[in-house]
Amino acid sequence: MSGRSMHSVLLVGLGKVPNLSASLTNVDLSFNQFSGALPSFSPLSSVDLSFNQFSGPLSSVPPIYSVDLSFNQFSGSLPSVPPKLETLILSNNKFSGSLSYLCANTTQPPDLFNLDISENLLSGELPNCMMQFQGLRVLNLGKNKLFGKVPSWLGNLKNLWILRLYGNNFSGELPSFENCTLLFVVDVAANKLSGNIPTWIGQSLTNLHVLRLSSNELNGNIPFSLCNLATIHKWCGKE
Repeated sequence: MSGRSMHSVLLVGLGKVPNLSASLTNVDLSFNQFSGALPSFSPLSSVDLSFNQFSGPLSSVPPIYSVDLSFNQFSGSLPSVPPKLETLILSNNKFSGSLSYLCANTTQPPDLFNLDISENLLSGELPNCMMQFQGLRVLNLGKNKLFGKVPSWLGNLKNLWILRLYGNNFSGELPSFENCTLLFVVDVAANKLSGNIPTWIGQSLTNLHVLRLSSNELNGNIPFSLCNLATIHKWCGKE
């Protein structure tokens, strides 16, 4: 143990997570076989319980700064986002239903800047209530069952660095992200997007390193403005 944190060790067979000392601030118990109910994490700043055997519904998220519960077997509806939470990683579980449950806590806009709920069973359209997550830098909704048009309010999240919507059923044309000039990654592959490749991608997203548009229904000409992206490392028009 170093820096008042508990690092990951293989604790096979312990079952439930033990009670945690109030002196701890950061706990990493990933890559184990823990199961059962989650203990109280209120004294902590961050907790990583990824790659364990937790299952069943997750009624709430601890009101701390960073929570990683990816690669477990959680199911049911998504929990609401506590106001102070900055990082929430729930990828590779079995959550289902609407994304609107994330917005159930409306008393105070959350400080969320990293939201990864990829590779679940989530469905429906992107709810307008998510536009309150104005501080988002990373938004990963890939490999779910989301559908409808990509909403225009995503283009108002000016702090976005990474946007991943791949592997869903989004349709229609892409809205403008030309105000999201910090975007580093845009991945909307494997959807049902149509229309032309927008010219603003090459004109406004000058920090873009990864662009994935493959496996959609895009047509027309590839805009010459993409050649302006001197930083781009991966351009996937067709895979």
